[in-house]
Amino acid sequence: MSKTIPHFQMKKVLYAVLSAFSFAFFMFFYNQQVFAEVDLKELEKEVSQEQISSEMDDIIVMQNEVASILGSYEEIQNYGTVYIDRANGFKIVIGFKNEDLITNRIKNVLSEKLGEKVEFAVTDITYNELSKIKDDIFDNRESLESSGIHITSVGVDEENNKVNVIANKVDNLSIASQLFEEKYGGTDDIYLAPI
Repeated sequence: MSKTIPHFQMKKVLYAVLSAFSFAFFMFFYNQQVFAEVDLKELEKEVSQEQISSEMDDIIVMQNEVASILGSYEEIQNYGTVYIDRANGFKIVIGFKNEDLITNRIKNVLSEKLGEKVEFAVTDITYNELSKIKDDIFDNRESLESSGIHITSVGVDEENNKVNVIANKVDNLSIASQLFEEKYGGTDDIYLAPI
């Protein structure tokens, strides 16, 4: 005698099978979407790595050309400042304090080699001058501490043509500003940031 499955049990089995199949189907496509997003992120990383590689090539070209004109790349620190501007993509910005035959030659060669990837500006101070201010501040930190300025770090900011002074404690900001004014002839080249 054959047994028949009652109709309501058949519906339960059918619903269970359809639910399991729907769940598996949904998970399959959901995982495909996740994998697609991961692949897109990996592709974006590769593109950015290519961009970084291209930027490094441009920086090397700039350094080599400057070195061939000045004898070494570091000599440009006597003429001005150099920084990378990423505000609107990538641009090498070279600021010259004075214009002469040498700076004109650097401008001409780099403009020819790098085109729009290089920009020239006028600066009122060179990297070496900023570096001397930075070193002087660092060397005189004990004197500054006795005046109520407790320095955490000092660094050269070529983009803004300033020496950034980070202090974890400044007893009196107006006295500190006056001290820098007297010692360095103004605070245009120094940014004092208490934290």
